[in-house]
Amino acid sequence: MHHNAFKLLNANIRSMGRLGIYLPDDVEKRLKDYVYKKTGQFRGQSEVAVEAIKEYLEKHEQELEKSENPCEALA
Repeated sequence: MHHNAFKLLNANIRSMGRLGIYLPDDVEKRLKDYVYKKTGQFRGQSEVAVEAIKEYLEKHEQELEKSENPCEALA
């Protein structure tokens, strides 16, 4: 049963895109500290980052759609 769960997890990972980003040191530390405090380990940073990016996009995509000049919405 454990093996099937591992296969499912790997299947989900393969269907996800990969993005390399650079974080300021203080943001990286905050992310690692948060994940460690929440889970007791450093695994799970990607999930937190994905959720944060989704929240950011939901907020800022709406601003972009409302703006007549998309360049101003990004400023």
